[in-house]
Amino acid sequence: MTFSLTGINDEEIYLVMASAAEIRNKNIELINMLLAMDYHVLVIMTNQPYDVLKKNFEKSGILMDKITIVDTITKHAMGHDHEPEKNCRFISNPADLTGIGIVVSESLAGLKDKKVSLVFGSVNSMLIYIS
Repeated sequence: MTFSLTGINDEEIYLVMASAAEIRNKNIELINMLLAMDYHVLVIMTNQPYDVLKKNFEKSGILMDKITIVDTITKHAMGHDHEPEKNCRFISNPADLTGIGIVVSESLAGLKDKKVSLVFGSVNSMLIYIS
């Protein structure tokens, strides 16, 4: 099932709900729609490591040049740092709200001349780490 972003208001917060089986596809669909509307998409990811996410995005035709990823899971799940990536900032732990806030603020400052949409990949997975 698809959804539409027609009439989206830049000043509002939206919640897109999906089943666990569909969340990956819904996120890809949402990001594709935002990119088509000329948004730069800032994705905070707590349930998929950067390498998996990048592979899924590229497989779906998403160009990574208009996306910034805040990866909170790679170091936590894999137990080691990732090599630096141009469009990804790595946080050591999904529960590090201060680190996430700093990286989001820095990323937004670097994108101040662009229309930006902030996407949380999974609110449910954030709740696993943050009460």
